[in-house]
Amino acid sequence: DWEKEGGCIGDNTHLKTLYIEKCIRRDDKHVREKNRAFFRAVARNRSITDLIIDGNKAHTGDMFAIGILPFLENSSRLRNLDLCNFDMDTKSNMDIVTALSRCNKQSLQRLEFHCLSGMDDESAAKLIDAVAMHRNISDLMLGFNDIVGRQWIVALGNLLQKPASQLVDLNIAHNSIGNEAAAVLGNALAKNKTLEDLDLDYNAIGDEGAAALGNSLADNKTLKNLS
Repeated sequence: DWEKEGGCIGDNTHLKTLYIEKCIRRDDKHVREKNRAFFRAVARNRSITDLIIDGNKAHTGDMFAIGILPFLENSSRLRNLDLCNFDMDTKSNMDIVTALSRCNKQSLQRLEFHCLSGMDDESAAKLIDAVAMHRNISDLMLGFNDIVGRQWIVALGNLLQKPASQLVDLNIAHNSIGNEAAAVLGNALAKNKTLEDLDLDYNAIGDEGAAALGNSLADNKTLKNLS
């Protein structure tokens, strides 16, 4: 019984890590109702510090709104949130942004959103703006999302230039970052004082973009690893 299992997790007072591996993909009413019941019950938990969910390419539907959003809003201890392999749509993208905007701004330290099919430029920009509200996020992993566009890179550049930014590790590999976006990142890196690791593998950065990034290193004093 998924609801009872979720209820046991929801009522547990000492559980620290919850790893939900490979959500059921079948798109039928019965499975959707089970998902809703499970996540609605899990949302009651107050002890979890690490939440990792592998969506198994499932369509999110209202799973985020019913389960993950209220969990984030109510949790004061969550440090690490890892969501991967979900088929996103406009609503689920905004559910995540809403959750990050409303949840505790001090506990989260690490966010990993990867392999999210349907994460678009505008949604990613709003996501990063929501991340900027948090005080202690040091690791931001947005790789393997194939995000096309410039808005999210501008938002990321603004975050990197914020005096209050705590970002140390940034992974934006396997997206569609080109020369113009690389130049925006370069300008931000020249002013950033916290970032130590930046992963840009498998993007669309050519000689011009690489030069812009390289020039930024003359002013950046903290970056240790660039790939």
